[in-house]
Amino acid sequence: MSVRFWGVRGSIACPGANTSRYGGNTSCVEVRCGERVLIFDAGTGLRELGKVLGSRTVIEANILLSHCHFDHICGLPFFLPCYSAANRVRLWAGNLLPDFKLAQVIGSANPVAGPYFNFTIPEPTGVTGILAPEPPLLGLVTRLAPVIVGGNTAVVIASESHPLVAIELAECLATADVPPGVVNIITGLRRELAPAIASHMDVLALDVTGADGDTAELERLGAENVKRIVRGRPDAQSPYEIAAFLELKTVWHPIGM
Repeated sequence: MSVRFWGVRGSIACPGANTSRYGGNTSCVEVRCGERVLIFDAGTGLRELGKVLGSRTVIEANILLSHCHFDHICGLPFFLPCYSAANRVRLWAGNLLPDFKLAQVIGSANPVAGPYFNFTIPEPTGVTGILAPEPPLLGLVTRLAPVIVGGNTAVVIASESHPLVAIELAECLATADVPPGVVNIITGLRRELAPAIASHMDVLALDVTGADGDTAELERLGAENVKRIVRGRPDAQSPYEIAAFLELKTVWHPIGM
């Protein structure tokens, strides 16, 4: 086993003569166990490691993030092995597991006037339809991410004018660690596909951000099984976007029983 420190700084990278002994990159540690590569944190030191790994043919690496402060993740966009389809790079961030964080942010412990504990716990809604808005990649990813982070299954109608972007994303997901069937992308004429999704009895929520003026008719079709209708923004960036695709379950538990 070998260990190499590619970055040891905190907060900001600070290369220069004063930091030449230990380096000026933010945290990144490479651990090798035979052919297995473990990378702890993805600071700016990850860029230099990527240059070395990028010279090889096929890479399989695991990146373990201690936490997601910027100085621990800012090297990810510059990690060259991520840009080769032959490589496999897994990201591990246990501190972001829904059981530990999502329920704490979205859920609550409710004060009640009685001998009870009262908890509100978020649960996935289920199968969710998404009408992907423009722009074709940013809009799709922005509306898809909250759905699958919340534990739902997504059925996505891709951009009618730029469907290849969604197909490329589907190929990326198929070769990643996303379980099969979690993200299902459909291409075709939106005027034909959207009503079918909105009226389907097994679809329990519908994101109409990319509906293009057909929202009222889709809401009417979705009312048959009391579908949850979500109107978002194609550029929304907030963890609370996840809440729109969650059901809140309230549990009462007697004290002392």
